[in-house]
Amino acid sequence: MSLINVGSRNPVTVPTTSHVSEVVRLREARKVGSVIAMDGTKPVDVLTDRDLVLHVMATGLSPAKIRVDSVMSSNLECVSARRPPPAAAVHMRERGVRRLPIVGKSGELVGIVTHDDLVHYIGPSTGELGASIAMPPAPRREG
Repeated sequence: MSLINVGSRNPVTVPTTSHVSEVVRLREARKVGSVIAMDGTKPVDVLTDRDLVLHVMATGLSPAKIRVDSVMSSNLECVSARRPPPAAAVHMRERGVRRLPIVGKSGELVGIVTHDDLVHYIGPSTGELGASIAMPPAPRREG
């Protein structure tokens, strides 16, 4: 299955020149946990509630006055749309992230996959595996 089918094709985005108050407004309006900061068609950061608290509120900055590019972190982790879901889960664990923008061949944003998306995708199959392991072995057929 394609990773884009596990995640979302419609991530919430803002230009890096937006004010942080726009990020807060969009998060509330769209009921999402993160917003992707964009430079044209390329994702450059994922802004979460934690980022807003640590980089804006805790430092006393005004969300209406501070721009997204002033609070962005560097080294955004992205994942190719062609990557299989289990590999994306490993990538998240290795990098210590819970959200990965999904990018196309040219690095353009095509979606986002979250830790929760992968748990919902992988979870049922692990439950089935556990159930099959717990089952008593079938009787051997003579022959």
